[in-house]
Amino acid sequence: MQTNTLNANTFCYILLLVSILAPTCIAQAQPLTVNVDTLQCERQNIFLACQIQDEDVTHLAARRTKDGMCFFVDSDRKPLNKQIYNECNTEMRAGVVRVCIMQNGARKCGLAELDGSYRVPPEYDDIRTPSEGLIAVKQEDGWGFITLDAKVILPLEHESVSPFQNGLAKVEKLNADYSSTILFIDTRGKPAFSVSEDITVMGGFHDDLLPVRRGGKWGYMNKKGEMVIDFQYSLARPFSEGYAPVRLDETKPGLYRWALINKKNEQVQIYTGELEGVDHFHNNSALVNFSCDPEKDDNDDWVCSYGCVGMDGKLTAPVCGTMTTNSLPFR
Repeated sequence: MQTNTLNANTFCYILLLVSILAPTCIAQAQPLTVNVDTLQCERQNIFLACQIQDEDVTHLAARRTKDGMCFFVDSDRKPLNKQIYNECNTEMRAGVVRVCIMQNGARKCGLAELDGSYRVPPEYDDIRTPSEGLIAVKQEDGWGFITLDAKVILPLEHESVSPFQNGLAKVEKLNADYSSTILFIDTRGKPAFSVSEDITVMGGFHDDLLPVRRGGKWGYMNKKGEMVIDFQYSLARPFSEGYAPVRLDETKPGLYRWALINKKNEQVQIYTGELEGVDHFHNNSALVNFSCDPEKDDNDDWVCSYGCVGMDGKLTAPVCGTMTTNSLPFR
């Protein structure tokens, strides 16, 4: 009987310890602080592993004739076909490229293939290459979307449209009182949700989340239009591979601390020191812009160095790239 009493008391004591210690055990892990001033690398103009390349885009080369027309060329600078255009966009997506010609004094645009044939004839005021199988086109009354076989899924009456990302596209429609309605549509052209006028949307969905701003603070919205990370950051970048860079407090004029958060809004890394910003997370690393050279280049622009910082807070490779502030995405 004495043994049973001891066992019961011991059991109660263990339960008490668990109730006291459990909150400590399940508390969020402290974020790793990375002082970028301690990271050393060689500055080289190379493409880094953590930079994101648009795998759907092929870059073409084009040349101009003496009268200002353009045509596409191969690596030997020889014409790809016999077609010439008034405008040549050199980014080919889904096997087509945007071109424009003059017809009866009017500028008309379509999508051309490398052999010179048209996937979409030049009959629109403007056009964009496909995004998730749909094409944004513009006529006098506005923008809309068509399928690859020219079926209209969104009437051409909108002030602006953005490419489809994660199955949704942002569209803006001008109302009779000259106010704007911003909403997101799915690939059928059906409304998914609308955005209130006091919210600013920049870009599109990545990892099923959208950076949005209200009153100078940024947060994230899901594909139902619900806020899942409240407005709290001075700047928020898109999610990628489950993580997103966000800007925290200002440490000195023009310099800020940045953090890498997960979808639970938990900070997993904090970046301090002389850094300009953090662009995105890719290949298990964050693209961090360390600092800018105080001496400007020939174009009166600062040259900045950047590198890939892994989850351990170290450079994934002892090399960095360079870019000018004119092309920086961080500000």
